[in-house]
Amino acid sequence: MVNSVLKKKISVGEDILKKTVKCKNGFSCLTGSLDCLCKVEFIVGHELLRIKPIKSITCEYMYSYGYAFFCNCPTRKEINSHYQI
Repeated sequence: MVNSVLKKKISVGEDILKKTVKCKNGFSCLTGSLDCLCKVEFIVGHELLRIKPIKSITCEYMYSYGYAFFCNCPTRKEINSHYQI
């Protein structure tokens, strides 16, 4: 499924984009490239993504707790929910 998704442009609703006010990466996650998406390890409480971060990208929505990293980005959460990536 991932390969078929990556051949298309990823899209999310305008309402989600408006909630993602701290994005400093120009919504690069919407390009469909896995190089721009932190890998989701699992979801905490249906809202918070535990991720394996991409070392070359800094993100205002990513934070660490101990040795774990978490993402609270509305756009990334929607991508994961809709495309399962």
